[in-house]
Amino acid sequence: IQAPKTKEHENEQALNVTFVILNSETSGDGLVGKRKLDAIAETSIVLSHLAIRTGGEFNVVYWKGGKAELAQGRPLEIASKVFNLVPEADLDMDSILNFAINASKPRSLILAILDAPYPMSIDPTIFRRAIIRQHFIHVLLLDTVSFFDYVGDEEIRRCAWKITSDREHSHLNELTVLLASNSISSQTCSQVTLLPRVLDTFSRSSVVLET
Repeated sequence: IQAPKTKEHENEQALNVTFVILNSETSGDGLVGKRKLDAIAETSIVLSHLAIRTGGEFNVVYWKGGKAELAQGRPLEIASKVFNLVPEADLDMDSILNFAINASKPRSLILAILDAPYPMSIDPTIFRRAIIRQHFIHVLLLDTVSFFDYVGDEEIRRCAWKITSDREHSHLNELTVLLASNSISSQTCSQVTLLPRVLDTFSRSSVVLET
């Protein structure tokens, strides 16, 4: 996977990035080759190219075997770890985020990829710890519906799909509002928009963290 080569990225200063993969039990949702974890893994590799090219440090934190683990180094080394991740039913969000915060260099960009489909709730105070430690944290909420293709012409199937989709999007909107009320930056990402939104956050954060 080649990182996008744009003048904007080439001019960025060194930025330390910690990419947190909250690989919960639903992170394996999606079609074969287009699962949530597949999109996350591909995004992490592209981002690692950009972060390292600016001279910064790039870390990936994920959950494996009941504990948080760290992958760092060149993109190929990171790829060997993230492309073998599996959903973890015992993911401890509090522990993995504390691990990520402690593993990050001062004033790092922490990107947390959160899979929180309806009716999952979250505790925003967990993310605020990063802000207290002088990091910039941005939460990206995965839109579960976008990882599946609608199939069928029956009216009842279309209605069921719309109800599911509307319920999921309403739930994600409530989570973004909750995070915003706690001064935490976040946005919803589909299978298609995950990578461009991560790259946009990377570009904007490089300016903010330089000041």
